[in-house]
Amino acid sequence: MILTTLWLSIVPAMYNDDKSIDQVKNAFEKCIRNNGACETYTFQALALVYPDAADFSYTDNHSFYQAVKAGDDWELVGAAYQQEVLKKAQEMANGGQPVVAVYLDQNEEPLHVAVILPGELQTSGSWNMQVPQAISLPDFNPDNAFIQKPLSYAFEKRALLSLKIFARK
Repeated sequence: MILTTLWLSIVPAMYNDDKSIDQVKNAFEKCIRNNGACETYTFQALALVYPDAADFSYTDNHSFYQAVKAGDDWELVGAAYQQEVLKKAQEMANGGQPVVAVYLDQNEEPLHVAVILPGELQTSGSWNMQVPQAISLPDFNPDNAFIQKPLSYAFEKRALLSLKIFARK
């Protein structure tokens, strides 16, 4: 894949042990075909992108968000509908801090987590904003999984009010 090759050249520290981001995506797709619980692959991708700072213990969106709410290791950057928050998130990712976007339901339960990638902001026509690149592996909609597209590909504009950006302290 051309995008994968480009992304791997942008983020040189994408390799940890025997796993590459392509292997994580392939394992995610196999998990989906086998009707498994596949949220863990988002956190494997997080650990590959940020190997020195990521926590390898998260297995699903709920366990991750419980750690975020505890506030010891993660901090709220802000709401994704604010351009300044997306800019800050990109700067943090470029500085090596793990950054994620978390989509919450009305009960503050996490429905989806996407990993923000180091790189440059890009124009999103659907959001009418500059947005960071991301990895999105949604087990509820696996046909929309990707490893390098603008964050707006993972979430519709109407999701912006429920989309929060968090960074590892």
